[in-house]
Amino acid sequence: MKKIIFYSITGFFIALMFTGCDKKHDVIEGTPEYIIGEWQLERITVSGMDYPVNDCMKRSRMYFSSNHDARDKYYTIYQSTGLCTLHLEHTGHWEFEGGKFYMIVETEGNTTLSNPRRIEIHFTDTEHAYVEQSYNGYFGTFYFKKLDDDDDDDDDDDD
Repeated sequence: MKKIIFYSITGFFIALMFTGCDKKHDVIEGTPEYIIGEWQLERITVSGMDYPVNDCMKRSRMYFSSNHDARDKYYTIYQSTGLCTLHLEHTGHWEFEGGKFYMIVETEGNTTLSNPRRIEIHFTDTEHAYVEQSYNGYFGTFYFKKLDDDDDDDDDDDD
């Protein structure tokens, strides 16, 4: 029963991360260059309540390059193995349009999406971003902080 509950909650949060939301917010003023770099998951709230983010989940990242490539990676601990594992990865590109940033998700894992998803990325300042998502009546916000070049602790080699 614990496994069913764990996987249900994990599935909810993964789905919540990638389901669009119609809520609109202003972004900070400036040029789009501040999006370029690596962003680490820092915090999650669901319907206004903090959701615990463990060290494994903090390995989750968004990456934005100067040539407009974009990707994200989400990690979770699987209860069956107890190992921190790459759960889901998306690739695509980013756009700056009408003063707002968007990640256009074109692939999910090894699957090319026939209808790419457009996810708005909000910034509170040039070092902090968030993505809002809704799913089955729940509303979640995923907060990211920008990593310095020397803070790159993404362990791509041990996925």
